[in-house]
Amino acid sequence: MQVCRRLVSERGLSALNMRTVAKECGTALGTLYNYYSDKDELVIATIAGIWQDIFHLPQEESGVPFTEYVDRLFRRVREMSGKYPDFFAAHSAAVAGAGRDKAKSAMDRCFDDIRHALLAALKSDSAINPSAFSGALSEEAFAEFVLENIILLLSADKQSCSALTEIISRTIYTDR
Repeated sequence: MQVCRRLVSERGLSALNMRTVAKECGTALGTLYNYYSDKDELVIATIAGIWQDIFHLPQEESGVPFTEYVDRLFRRVREMSGKYPDFFAAHSAAVAGAGRDKAKSAMDRCFDDIRHALLAALKSDSAINPSAFSGALSEEAFAEFVLENIILLLSADKQSCSALTEIISRTIYTDR
């Protein structure tokens, strides 16, 4: 996977193929087929790894105020996205036919992990106004809202998520 990520970083997803990966790994093509049945499976595994790489926050990021967690996540994703140029635009076109469903499932699993991390960060922030959430605005719905807005800001190539963190602050904290 390290070789695949490097290839994507240097040459884009279109550069991934079984022969190139086997050669770059210094292994026989047949050996690579023991791990991945075809190119789509290799690309899907690479895409899933890149999603995890882009959105993963180190463990020491937990336990901070939720707004700070969101800001750090946003900055991390911006930084790591630069490591994989055109990844957001190219990943959906990199997998053919039936493999698209598998690639979408891998991406959905990654976003589920991010939602859970956002929810955990939200729940661990003791400064949040206890009445901030109700039936109409659950913690889960709020975490989803935050994730969707992070993705929108990144898609629009925004340099900061300060407006989002200000909205969050005004929504969930008592005296801010």
